[in-house]
Amino acid sequence: MVELAEETAPSVITNAASVINNTAATLKGNVMSHGSSALTERGFYWSTTNGFANGTGTKVTVSNTTINGVYSSPFTGTAGTTYYYKAFATNSAGTTFGAQQSFTLTVPDNGTHRLTGSISPSGIHPRQRDTPWRRNAHCHRNAPH
Repeated sequence: MVELAEETAPSVITNAASVINNTAATLKGNVMSHGSSALTERGFYWSTTNGFANGTGTKVTVSNTTINGVYSSPFTGTAGTTYYYKAFATNSAGTTFGAQQSFTLTVPDNGTHRLTGSISPSGIHPRQRDTPWRRNAHCHRNAPH
């Protein structure tokens, strides 16, 4: 009697995203093992919902399924939004998912600053008279004008 080995699914982990700015990031995953058969697909699922279920969200497939190791995919989104993502890998035994990771695309600094407070030349050191706003003004970045 010939005993057949049980098929095993691939092993994959989700790595931290990199190069995060106000519109883009790079998603990263790592196929640790193909399992018992060749990969047929690998990539990411992403969502704006924390704790989204495996296999839901938006699917991004990454080419070159023939090698184990780190893979990545560019991602574009909206500044100030938090995104959640999971790496996945599929072979004939099934699909496995890495743990969920997240990142937030940064909000660009538009250089707008608002000065608040009173400006009075009294009591200011003589060397500062040419810039009296330094004495009592406070800068609030991105405050409404």
